[in-house]
Amino acid sequence: MIYEPRRGGRELELACHARRDIALGILPSAVGIKEQVLGMAQPLSRTGLNVRIFDDHIREAAARENRTYATVLSHAMAHEIGHVLLRSNTHAAGWGLMSDVWTDHEYDRMGKEALFFTAGESRTMRATLSGAACTSVE
Repeated sequence: MIYEPRRGGRELELACHARRDIALGILPSAVGIKEQVLGMAQPLSRTGLNVRIFDDHIREAAARENRTYATVLSHAMAHEIGHVLLRSNTHAAGWGLMSDVWTDHEYDRMGKEALFFTAGESRTMRATLSGAACTSVE
């Protein structure tokens, strides 16, 4: 489980004023970005895209890992949307959907089942969607 200290001051204000919806774009290519990077999130964005997925990198990863395009795409989308709903660009230690690098462990599991968010991540996402932490922020 990821531990994040309570946000105070400006960070909480930014998180509370960030868009709560998901504005996702699947870009055809990612020029100048390492091929291992399947997407990017801007969890505190107020306008514009807050999730970008790199189609060429998804296709390369799917071919390299012998997984369907749809499988890798859906997991990459979930990972990046997770960042937005967690209001954080941090990654989980170890392995799993929110780890910073997907290894054989994640790709093997993708072939058999879906990767999931942890219970703690799910609670944080529900709090973000409800706006519960932002009742005192104008």
